[in-house]
Amino acid sequence: MKRLLVSALLLVAALAQAQAPTSDKPSSQAERERIAKQRQVAEAQYAQREAECKRRFVVTSCIDQARADRRQSLDNLHQQEIALDEVERQQRSAEHRRRREAKAWDEINKPAPEPRAPREPKARESKPLLPPSAASRPAPVDRSADEQQARERFEARQREAQAHKAEIEERNRKKAAARKPALPMPAASSP
Repeated sequence: MKRLLVSALLLVAALAQAQAPTSDKPSSQAERERIAKQRQVAEAQYAQREAECKRRFVVTSCIDQARADRRQSLDNLHQQEIALDEVERQQRSAEHRRRREAKAWDEINKPAPEPRAPREPKARESKPLLPPSAASRPAPVDRSADEQQARERFEARQREAQAHKAEIEERNRKKAAARKPALPMPAASSP
């Protein structure tokens, strides 16, 4: 059993060595492919060990050991993937930071825009204009007349509302007088 495990690990190491690129830093894609192949090898080894265990008398402990070995191999590969993801994240962060600094540097070194010559105002008609504040508000006399008319309309609406309310109350009183009186409440029974 241990010989099988040792030989399988040596096989995985040999496969990884044979597939390693010649450069010092393997690309992340090649590294991910290597991890995927190692994962396939670990799964194949587990399937082989599980088949061997089923031929034995004590199946459960053998399969449990095979699962533990598989889990350990897969956990190791998962840790390698996590490390690879962290390196890629740091590289992306450094690249983003470098681009941002380059953009800021370009912004600082950009020549200042030339000042514009003031535009000459266009010739306007000779009609005299009132200042903007005087033109936008109506004359004081007109405003007080508008306020007076609004106040009169409001008071007229108030009177109409009072008259309508009085009519409704009178109508409700007449209806109540025309109805039969309600029956009295029954007497409470004593205990």
